[in-house]
Amino acid sequence: MKIEKIKNYNQRVLAVFGTLGVIVVLVLVILLTKLLIDEFGWLHPYRNSDTGILSSDKIEELQKENKRQQLISLKFPKLVDTLNQVYIIPVSRIDLAKPELINDGVLDLYDSDFRNVLNEQYCCSPPDGKNFFGEFVNMIIWDYRTQKTKTLFDLRVNFNEIQVDYFSDDILVTFKAATEDTREDGFINLADLKGLYVYSLRNEKLYKVSLPNSDVLDYQYIRGTRDLIIQFAIDKNENGSCFQEIEPTIIKKYDYAKKQLVDIIDQKTISELQKVLEGSK
Repeated sequence: MKIEKIKNYNQRVLAVFGTLGVIVVLVLVILLTKLLIDEFGWLHPYRNSDTGILSSDKIEELQKENKRQQLISLKFPKLVDTLNQVYIIPVSRIDLAKPELINDGVLDLYDSDFRNVLNEQYCCSPPDGKNFFGEFVNMIIWDYRTQKTKTLFDLRVNFNEIQVDYFSDDILVTFKAATEDTREDGFINLADLKGLYVYSLRNEKLYKVSLPNSDVLDYQYIRGTRDLIIQFAIDKNENGSCFQEIEPTIIKKYDYAKKQLVDIIDQKTISELQKVLEGSK
């Protein structure tokens, strides 16, 4: 009789510990999945993008030792204004396998030990296309006739697609770019929150279009105008990155003449749609 009681007791103990073990494993799996999504960008549209340029924190660490780990790389010029012979020169980068000392004076790439080069980010451009692609950290406008050049950014920036659109009296260059390490993973890349940039060749001015705590997902010029339809994703969970599948998106119009964003769908309609969805109407 005692043996039976002991067996029953042992079975109950094993059942309890077995159940606890399953619960612990499930909790660990959930936490690990969340960590991978938050830290490594699983399910993110840019999960296969390059690592990105180093964040300011990492740069500060390197500069304390007078070192660098990334070098600029000038890509082949693209003629965007045939009449005035104006070119775009995308600036990309190469990542070194290990940091190297920063040389004094003007950067001379021939001083570098290219055996340390880990990889190079390449630009592929269709011969006559209006879009070209790569992994860029800046852009130079080169006027062949005057031999003048203009660098668009004096800050750290990352973008991967450049779109050129032609109008009767101007040429507009647009691209989505990240300028901050909003995910706080040590890199500025396309998984961070991005703004839309529009550069006018005629005015020689760069305009930024963005919303606080949001990411530019897509954009398109309204036919026959310079106004833009822009889709923004809202960073609802405030983790510095937007997932279209789990965070809401909105549509705005960018009035190019006024340089301002305006609603396409009024707030009353948005509110009514939400009430219908949640069943509160």
